[in-house]
Amino acid sequence: MDGGRNAPLLPVRRHRQRPTRWLYEQIRLALGRAIPAWSLPLWLLKVAAGIGGLGERMTGRAMPLTRAGLNKLTGNAWFASDKIRREIGFAPRYRLGEEIPLMVREYQGRRARMQSETG
Repeated sequence: MDGGRNAPLLPVRRHRQRPTRWLYEQIRLALGRAIPAWSLPLWLLKVAAGIGGLGERMTGRAMPLTRAGLNKLTGNAWFASDKIRREIGFAPRYRLGEEIPLMVREYQGRRARMQSETG
């Protein structure tokens, strides 16, 4: 494997399944925002996604919420490191929960620098 542009993209994490909701909550906490005490019931989201899918079929246009999109929003994120460990001997050194606040701070710093440069 050459490690260049043609190398496969291998998202990696340790063997631990995380609900997408967990990721959302960690990002909110890193941003200093509270986790909402409410959420929409899943049955309501499924109905809306079904209507979105029907709307796509009827109009031929993309809708903001479909069953495929809902599955991505409500499903679990699971990235095993077996393949990258086997292919190039890589092992993750960092834990996602510890890195999210660092990524958010980096993003905020870059955003602030860009805003100060443009006006």
